[in-house]
Amino acid sequence: MVYTAGVVLIEGTEAPSTVLPVQERNIFVMPSLDGATQPPISPDELPGLQLWLKSDAGITYDSDGVSRWADQSGTTENHAVQDEPAFRPAFVAHGLGSKPVLRFDGTDDYLAIENLSYPAGTAIADITVCALVRSDFDDLQIIASFDRDEYWRLALKDDAATNLNIGWDTSDSAGGTDDLRSPASYTDGNWHLVCGWFSAAASPADKQIFLDGEQVASAPNAHLGNALGSGGATRFGFIGVGSAADVFNGTRSPLFFLRGDIAEILIYHHALSDDERRQLERYFVDRYRS
Repeated sequence: MVYTAGVVLIEGTEAPSTVLPVQERNIFVMPSLDGATQPPISPDELPGLQLWLKSDAGITYDSDGVSRWADQSGTTENHAVQDEPAFRPAFVAHGLGSKPVLRFDGTDDYLAIENLSYPAGTAIADITVCALVRSDFDDLQIIASFDRDEYWRLALKDDAATNLNIGWDTSDSAGGTDDLRSPASYTDGNWHLVCGWFSAAASPADKQIFLDGEQVASAPNAHLGNALGSGGATRFGFIGVGSAADVFNGTRSPLFFLRGDIAEILIYHHALSDDERRQLERYFVDRYRS
């Protein structure tokens, strides 16, 4: 017996369903790699690392939020903690693709940094602070702070009367202050790599802001060769709000709470060279591009 088989197309009567919208944006950080001469390296391979917080390591959390974000630097234990449940940021399991993030509510969420402090008389000759953050709110909001009036703070939306954009604000040993700001706002709902950079020995630009691998602001001789640190006050730091704390988890000021997400924060007591900075940017691209 012989059979002949063939394909018959039958038109269906059901209408196709509409594709669901994307619920979570992926990262848009694509730093410039021009001039990078070496492959990306781990952040703890660069000198001067004081604090390394990343959202997929060292997180202690429950239904009340994150109580402890452990320092991953390997040489310090400058953990970020919050004992008060009402003030804890939320843990979002897939806030950046497959990676988790910490979500700050903009009202009272913050973390206090253990151990890392600047006693009175501390001089900071070099520093680089980087954070991978996202917000789509125009509220005044601070990423990390050791008090702008005494040492430094990095703000996502600064508190100036005009130009309320990224702020890299510092004070020096001679009593000088400088508030460096980006010309544009980046509270656009996208992820951004924000870096504040300072070197007392640099000339002419001793302060710079880098955004997604590009310099967006610089200051010529902002501190005239002086190191950061007023010399007259001890300061402890916070993630997500301003600091005027002379003891651990002390006074918070100004109360510009972060209203957005953080995936990673790095503090170096070292002014990263151009090659080092590009290596770090490559690390972020490779880690979060998927």
